[in-house]
Amino acid sequence: MEEMTEIAALKVRMDTVEHRVGEHGKEIDALSRDSTRMDVILARIDQTVGKIDGKLDSISAKPAQRWESLTAQVIAIIVAALLAVALYQMGLKP
Repeated sequence: MEEMTEIAALKVRMDTVEHRVGEHGKEIDALSRDSTRMDVILARIDQTVGKIDGKLDSISAKPAQRWESLTAQVIAIIVAALLAVALYQMGLKP
């Protein structure tokens, strides 16, 4: 009789453990799905950051291009002025 009680208690414990294992399995599946979603979201964020980085690089390059253009124009004006002075001194007057 005592063995029957122990067997019944073991069955109850086993049912409880099986239920808990089943619940843990569901939780693990949900975590796996969430992890997959997070991977997709992180990939999108990474792409967006890459696009923003590219735009930022192009925006920061514009002032440098303007400065280079301005410098080239100033140098051209100085060279033209020096050439005009040299030609004037050589006797080529307008």
